[in-house]
Amino acid sequence: MTKASKLIEQIRYKFRRNMVAILKSHDSERKVAFSFALGTFISAFPTPGFSGVIVVLLAISFKRLNKFAMILSLLVWNTFTMIPLYWIAGLIGSFAFNHSETVLFKYAWLNTAIQFSKQFLIGGLIVIPPFIFCNYWLILSLVRKIKDRKVNLLSLNTKTSVGWSG
Repeated sequence: MTKASKLIEQIRYKFRRNMVAILKSHDSERKVAFSFALGTFISAFPTPGFSGVIVVLLAISFKRLNKFAMILSLLVWNTFTMIPLYWIAGLIGSFAFNHSETVLFKYAWLNTAIQFSKQFLIGGLIVIPPFIFCNYWLILSLVRKIKDRKVNLLSLNTKTSVGWSG
């Protein structure tokens, strides 16, 4: 087994473990969806490596958050899956600031960094909130569907059980 396949298997295991923990929890669907959306929001910040620390600090600080949903969002929206979102944010920001040239500093690389930061931040403000909102509704409907299926299976099993009453 190669290193890449071991890594993929570890990610799948952690994903399944967190998903089972979410479904076994007695938290409401909205709480799970909000926690996942908050984890997505933290993942969307361009702070690779620090998002895990931020999620752990929030999970410790706020007991009402579903820790497993936040961790699951970090597993889903890692650095590799966020790159296309950052790319789209950069394109939209560069379209918005196409003709504005920032000249604040004597050094050209500082002006370029300011211009890129403006483009990225504005593009991110346009792209990321709808992305997080869609994630909230997607997770909310997914958790509701799975929990409803679980309840239906339990009620079906109790209705079809055969009793030995005489």
